[in-house]
Amino acid sequence: MRKLLATLLLLLVAAAATGQEIAPAQGLVNDRAGVIDAPTRAKLTALLTELQQKTGVEIAVLTVDTTAPLDDFTYAMRVADQWKIGKRGEDSGLLVLVVAGDRKIRVQTGYGLEGILPDGLVGNIQDREMLPEFRAGRMGEGIWRGVAAYAQHIAQSRGIELTGLPAPRAVPAQPEIPLWVILLVVLLVF
Repeated sequence: MRKLLATLLLLLVAAAATGQEIAPAQGLVNDRAGVIDAPTRAKLTALLTELQQKTGVEIAVLTVDTTAPLDDFTYAMRVADQWKIGKRGEDSGLLVLVVAGDRKIRVQTGYGLEGILPDGLVGNIQDREMLPEFRAGRMGEGIWRGVAAYAQHIAQSRGIELTGLPAPRAVPAQPEIPLWVILLVVLLVF
C-alpha cells in the first residue's frame, strides 16, 4: 500500500513539473502578457465577435510572457484542446498565440480552416502584417493587423463582409521593364 501511495505521489509531482497550467479563456482576447492596449483589444473583440456570429469561425488570441517549460507548439496544442476553440464537429477554430518574452508567434488552425488558411498563407500574413509592427515595438498593432488579415480571408471564403477591417497593407508595385529594353537585351545576347 505504501509503495502504491508513493508511486501515485511521484506521478502527481512529475505531472505537475512537466506541464504548465493553462488558465481558462476570458473571452476571445486573452492578453496575459499585457501587450495589447484597451482600444486595440476592443477592436479585436468586436471583429472576432462579428466573425463568429457571421461565419461560425472562432479566433482566439492569447498573449503570454513565456510557455516554459513547454515549447510553443505543445503549449498552443494544450490551449486549443482545453479551450475547445471553434464549432464542435467542424474544427473551425484558430488560435493566435504570441509569446512576448520568447519573441514567438504560433498560429494553430483547426482542420476545418486548413483549406482557407494553409500554412504558407499563415506565414505570409505573419511576415507581412505582424512582424514589421512587432519589430517597431507595436505588438498590439501587429496582433490586430494579423488577426484582421486572417479574419478577412475567412470572411471572403464564406462570402461575408466584415465591418471595421483595416485597409490592406500596400504591396509595392514591381517596376515594369519597357519592351524595348527586353528586345535590346535579347538582340545583344544573339
